Amino acid sequence: MDQSTGTLTTNETNPTQHAMVIVWGHFARTIGLLTRLAQVPIAQKAVIRAPHEKLVELLLGLLTGIEYLTDLSEGAAPLVQDAEVAAAWKLHHLADASGVSRTLSACNEQTVAVLERVLDAVGQPFLDRAVGDLRQRQATSPGATLTVSLSKWSGRSSSGGITGRWPFSA
Repeated sequence: MDQSTGTLTTNETNPTQHAMVIVWGHFARTIGLLTRLAQVPIAQKAVIRAPHEKLVELLLGLLTGIEYLTDLSEGAAPLVQDAEVAAAWKLHHLADASGVSRTLSACNEQTVAVLERVLDAVGQPFLDRAVGDLRQRQATSPGATLTVSLSKWSGRSSSGGITGRWPFSA
């Protein structure tokens, strides 16, 4: 995978079942997520991989829908074996689930606080844009309302939900 330019290319000789994660990796690099995650303090030394790289791997697992941390290594399509994903996220290799687990155990309150600030800082421009879009819609459609439906999923049908209508306002 060529990472020296602003574009992302892959080798067709290495097929992947995690194509969307490769796209998200390019996006994460573009918005500065990886650079900011590298600043998260974790009281663990880097032997082969830096601790923040294992945080990135946890994020990758969450994006792929892992149910258990061990799914990183032992799932139906183990993420740790996908070199294309690692390259897209600027990782040389992915750590085994046990390494990610040890890193998570080394995290403390300061780690969590900094991680929250990093994620807020990266996400805030998108929230600002969404709120701006809603305000613009409200200005062009006076009296418009936003309908939000929160439903509890039960089997194949939605039940026990809450629906509310709120006017667009700042």
